[in-house]
Amino acid sequence: MVKVACFFTGGFTESGAMQCFLQKINGNIFLKQFCPNKPPRRRIPDVKAQLVKEVSGLTGPGLIKYIYQYIKNHPEELKEFDAVLIEDDLDGRYTMQKTEGDETTKVSAKTPEFLEQCETIKREIRTRLGKEADFPVIFFWASPEIEAWFLADWANSFGSIYGPAGTNVLDSQENQYFSSRFQPYVRKNVLKEYQNRMENYGYFMGEYKKLSDELILALDSDFKVMLNQEDTNVLSKSISENRKLYYSKQNHGVLMLQNLQPETVRGKCSVYFAEAFAELAAL
Repeated sequence: MVKVACFFTGGFTESGAMQCFLQKINGNIFLKQFCPNKPPRRRIPDVKAQLVKEVSGLTGPGLIKYIYQYIKNHPEELKEFDAVLIEDDLDGRYTMQKTEGDETTKVSAKTPEFLEQCETIKREIRTRLGKEADFPVIFFWASPEIEAWFLADWANSFGSIYGPAGTNVLDSQENQYFSSRFQPYVRKNVLKEYQNRMENYGYFMGEYKKLSDELILALDSDFKVMLNQEDTNVLSKSISENRKLYYSKQNHGVLMLQNLQPETVRGKCSVYFAEAFAELAAL
């Protein structure tokens, strides 16, 4: 069985469910998570589990530095593995924008700098592990953030997480109504011109906006205000006044990632996700 050493960006969502999600892509491999730590289950509901300080929030150069140091400290342990997988948010790094034409034509793209940076890191990891050039080092980019995956498989994320099958803050009828209104709202007001290319999100008029922040704001405030103003039925009132209806990476991300279907995500995230999907499936 192929053994894969996994290093994920230091977030609650990734620490709690990424390994399980990746296993759905290839059930014939062994995945071991070296970063971040898995927060222990909470015995006391009011006490929040914490990530180890050294890995909490690790991303970008910090995550790569951690991987290099881990290899240095545990060379023999990692030499037993047949591949290394690195999952991280791309989050607007190494992007390129079109500077002419209508603003809606602006895109984020793989640049020569981005590709060279990836290859440099792969070569360095192979060298430090004493591996040959064909040793698999897989970059599993969540572009721009893991929320793009959630939006790609709506039925198993925002479309169901708040209903009886999820956190149960909405009953079945409320959840159905909420999903039917919030999804088009997100497309129009959050994704905008990126509806059909979510992995390229999110430069607007030269300014980068984090997808997660925009979704948090939308559900916590803007969407509810719109619903309260435009609809006068009982369902819209109960939803707009529901203080338990919000989005949090820590409280909802793990549950969403556990439910996602990789095949569905691949259909909507056809660049970074689809590429890494194919590499992992081929091991």
